[in-house]
Amino acid sequence: MQCARNLAASLLLFLGSPSIYAAEVYSVGPITLTPTFGIGSCALVGTNGYGGFDRRLFIPNVDGYYSIKDYTPGATTSWLITDEAFDPSQRLLDQALAVDPSWGGGSYPPQASLVSGGRYYAWAVYGGGYGTVGGCQSDGATETVSFRIVGEDSGVPSPPSGISATPTDGGATVSFTPGSANGSAITNYEYGTFNGIDWNFTALSPADATSPISITGLTNGVSVTMRLRAVNANGASAHSSSFTVTPEAPAVADADGDGVGDGTDNCPSVANAGQTDTDADGTGDACDSDDDGDSLSDGSDNCPLVANAVQSDVDADGVGDSCDTQDDRNLSGGLASLTDEQEIQLVYVGLLGRAADRPGFNYWLDEINAGIMTIEDLRFNIVNYQTEYLTTL
Repeated sequence: MQCARNLAASLLLFLGSPSIYAAEVYSVGPITLTPTFGIGSCALVGTNGYGGFDRRLFIPNVDGYYSIKDYTPGATTSWLITDEAFDPSQRLLDQALAVDPSWGGGSYPPQASLVSGGRYYAWAVYGGGYGTVGGCQSDGATETVSFRIVGEDSGVPSPPSGISATPTDGGATVSFTPGSANGSAITNYEYGTFNGIDWNFTALSPADATSPISITGLTNGVSVTMRLRAVNANGASAHSSSFTVTPEAPAVADADGDGVGDGTDNCPSVANAGQTDTDADGTGDACDSDDDGDSLSDGSDNCPLVANAVQSDVDADGVGDSCDTQDDRNLSGGLASLTDEQEIQLVYVGLLGRAADRPGFNYWLDEINAGIMTIEDLRFNIVNYQTEYLTTL
């Protein structure tokens, strides 16, 4: 029954075939099996228990990557390859060397690297359903399937292992140890996520066949469990083991530790959580040498938080009139408690005994509004710095 491909193909496999796509070096079949439920033809197959089977021993005469091909379309059974010396007390799936890709959504290896002269079983199995082999009674469930056992000079790659994932902004950087290319170079990797039923894989784009790889398009703060598989010209590997990662936005640099990121901190080197910026010049008061923007440094400004370029200080107490709430002449409430218009009239009435004339009033108001002088300067102009007038206030 068993027959090998020609000697030239075998020699190519031995020397290391340079071909990209797999070529058959061994084929036997079609083989016909009739898996049937019943105590005499029942095995521990999967997680759901014992199922009916049929099997055929085969001994390849050439090393290669083996699988089952041309399995009967629409069959309700699936194929497996195991060693002849399998353990009947263990699930076939757990010790299978190769498994029908339709089983487990591709999470099992679809090919097996077998050696010439080795002894192996090709199986056709039902998924199971009976809790014990004794309960696996003949219930009429049976079917006949046919297939070929095929060995090729290259195979799908083995899955990556030793996976380590590091979160990034909206993704992850994934490092791993590549599995064997199995005779055809690995050209890309795919990452898969589970939707509760199936694993859905997405190929890296652009392709990347070197560890580490970058995965993007994930959501920050949302944990995701993934698997990888390698791809070469012959197809995709079985799934890697699962790994979990939670993407996260990069930490915001905050040199002064005030809770405000350097990119928006108006004093990135001086802690100032409040971000006060009196003169709205973009530099916070905590690191601004001129907080009020009047072109006088805070160290010499008699009102460092109130713009007063003239620096008027009528009571000479070191606090400028613009921010002095008491001028030490019993005029409580501060000179800034009245409007400029009221202050002008107050000076005229208090010092000249009459209301301001309109041209004079407008002139002084324009001077004050333009920042050329202050109310205090107006007083000095009117009284010519004669102190006897000051005592009448």
